[in-house]
Amino acid sequence: MGYNNAPTFSAGDLINYTISVENPGPSEGKLGPNGISDAIPAGTTFHSFAGGTGILTGGACSIDAGLTKLTCLSNGVVPAGTTYASNSVTLILKLNLNYSAGNLSNTVSCRCYQQHSCQPGRPRLNQSSTVSVNTVREPDLAIDKTGPAFVKAGEEFIYTLKLTNNGPSVASPGVEVKDTLPAGLTYIGTTSTGAGAFNCIFSSPNVTCTSTQEIVPQAVTTFSVRVKGRAGVTDGANIRNLVAVKPATGDVETNTSNNNDEFTSIVTTGADLQITKVADRTTVISGTGDNLIRYMVVAQNNGRVMPTRLSSLTSCRASCRSIQAMVPTDLSLSPLSSFSPGGSVPPPPMASGEHAPSRVPRSPVC
Repeated sequence: MGYNNAPTFSAGDLINYTISVENPGPSEGKLGPNGISDAIPAGTTFHSFAGGTGILTGGACSIDAGLTKLTCLSNGVVPAGTTYASNSVTLILKLNLNYSAGNLSNTVSCRCYQQHSCQPGRPRLNQSSTVSVNTVREPDLAIDKTGPAFVKAGEEFIYTLKLTNNGPSVASPGVEVKDTLPAGLTYIGTTSTGAGAFNCIFSSPNVTCTSTQEIVPQAVTTFSVRVKGRAGVTDGANIRNLVAVKPATGDVETNTSNNNDEFTSIVTTGADLQITKVADRTTVISGTGDNLIRYMVVAQNNGRVMPTRLSSLTSCRASCRSIQAMVPTDLSLSPLSSFSPGGSVPPPPMASGEHAPSRVPRSPVC
């Protein structure tokens, strides 16, 4: 018995065994009820048999109902002069996806009839042949990383890592996912969902998650890495985050092109500006001296970080952020009277006949 050219097989691969028989003569060889038999070895699954030649063609071979044993030439005869080259059949087995690295042995036996032998001069001799092949686990591990395009300094956000085993083999326990956090981030915690179980630890700057169970082909594990942007990071700065995956010791990764990924976010200041505009009256008389309306524009920062710069429309330069007000077409604009960071918020407009309070509450504004 022989096998196809590759000496090493991955879990999930098909293995082609060639079973051949010969009888140099001068007498024929009569086989017993078990004929030429091959018990399907543990860790494999019967796939098919094909390519029979010579006395092993047609219905000479069959598989039992439980798909556990191939039998050829039950109670058959092997004529004198039969050669290996012209009398063979191919048995195809599939190596189970979770077969461990090591070796696999397969034995074929020739059970002779009591009065005859499989080879002349060796009465009642039961011939056998064993072939061993090397086995490995060969998962194709892929990692993908996503996150927010923009992050605010001083606020929490989540990176999402997606680990997929593209097969063909089961991945052994010990798969390692390493997420390297860039400067400017504070680590909070990691959770995982989906296939397998992982232990995650943080040792700055790396979050390392290691599997404690097998990961079957096509299975997906999702990690959520929660971090916080540090206040004071420059507005517009890029935060580049790298992640990598590697198989367990003993597993073979042949496709390394998808073992790394990265994601870049842009830092914003995190200022949450609120603009409020009020007028000092609700009614004016056109064409009289009492037709001046005073508008108060208040900018308030509800965020956690101070804006880079804030200015009124009249004092703003090209490089700063501005507060802009649209003036109706039937009104004219008087010069800006003041711009007071931390100034007071004016009272709401008064209805006719109302009087202003003696004291206006003050509220901090930017």
